[in-house]
Amino acid sequence: MDGHREEKRLNRQQIMLSDSEIEILKDWQFGNRIPTMAAAIREALRIGLEKELTSDIGPHFRE
Repeated sequence: MDGHREEKRLNRQQIMLSDSEIEILKDWQFGNRIPTMAAAIREALRIGLEKELTSDIGPHFRE
């Protein structure tokens, strides 16, 4: 995931989110002036993965 180079997005994924998760994401999207929900989801994913991959604590997965 290199921020300097834009890759073509050829893969589509479907995810299920709760109403509260959508509201949190919408608020975050608006607060960060992210133009689309898809872009907000990609950015949240990028931030989360970057944090996880640089953490020495280990996996933080919870469902």
